[in-house]
Formats: sequence, C-alpha cells, structure tokens
Amino acid sequence: MSTVGMQVRCGAQKQRELRVSNTAENIAVVGGKAATYGGAAGAVVSGLSISEWGVVGGLLIAVLGWVCTQYWSWRRDQREERESAARLEMKFGAHWEDRCDG
Repeated sequence: MSTVGMQVRCGAQKQRELRVSNTAENIAVVGGKAATYGGAAGAVVSGLSISEWGVVGGLLIAVLGWVCTQYWSWRRDQREERESAARLEMKFGAHWEDRCDG
C-alpha cells in the first residue's frame, strides 16, 4: 500500500476518533445540564406545601381559561365577519365594496 493510502486511512481514523470524542463530550454536557435542571426542579417541587401547589394549580387554570377565551373570541369574530360579508353580498350584490368606496 502506498504512503498516500496510509495517510488517507490514518486521516479518516483520526476524524472518526474526533467524532467519537466530540460525541462523548456532548453527552457529558447534556447530562450535566439535565442533572442541573432536574436538581433545580426537584428543589422547587419539594419545597412547596399543599396550599402553594393549590395556588400554582389555580394560576395555571386561570391562564388556560384566559387563553381558551381569547381563542374562541377570535373564532367568533372571524365567523361574524364572514357572515356580515355574506349578508352584504346578498343584499347589494357581488361587488358591493366597490360601490361603497365612493
């Protein structure tokens, strides 16, 4: 085998080793972050009493209710807008907007 072939094979092997090394480092970093966030979440969860959990639950339900109300109001507005346009079209014809602009 020629020296060029050996160099190519050695270069490919070094790249493979670097990828494995980088992968191992990435796994360690991700594991460290997960442990940190998990520990912080555990400290928060274990530090809350039952009444505090009730407050958190109530806040979550209130926010969820507000989001749902906003969504359904938006849908009602869209539906009423389409209905109004259809009524005006039936009353004044297909191009009623052109006649109203002046």
